Amino acid sequence: MAWWMKFVGAFLLLLAAVAGIVIAVSAVMPFTDAKRAAEEQALSGQLLMEVEETTIYNGSSQTVTVIGKGPDGARLAVFVPEDGEMTVFPLQGTVTAAQAEAAALEEAEGAEVLHVRLGPSAEGPVWEVAFKGADGRLNYVYISAEDGSWRERILNL
Repeated sequence: MAWWMKFVGAFLLLLAAVAGIVIAVSAVMPFTDAKRAAEEQALSGQLLMEVEETTIYNGSSQTVTVIGKGPDGARLAVFVPEDGEMTVFPLQGTVTAAQAEAAALEEAEGAEVLHVRLGPSAEGPVWEVAFKGADGRLNYVYISAEDGSWRERILNL
């Protein structure tokens, strides 16, 4: 009798693990599909010849940012909105992700960076730096990719 109980328990545990994996993969699929479609658009439009990084930026609308090398070999960011035209932003001579992260964390000791993403805004491209402060609260800092100035801070969420 104990053998069957162990078997049923192990089977239910395995079934729960498989269901969890299926649910996790299904939850990530829309993001993966959006990234893949944006990369294909940037490459097929000859805006990029090679893709280095792709991220999803959620500002006033969802935009996929594809970073890579353009036809002339220069590093470019292509903003691919859900609907509308793609925008190209040259990265040569602009603020880097590392510089934006350092600027955002100047006053935040013991912070844990969650992500640094490039995206469009009404005033021009911005780096979104999301981090948890030492107190565990969520913070967002938006820094201009063109000149490194602070655009917005959303602190202590």
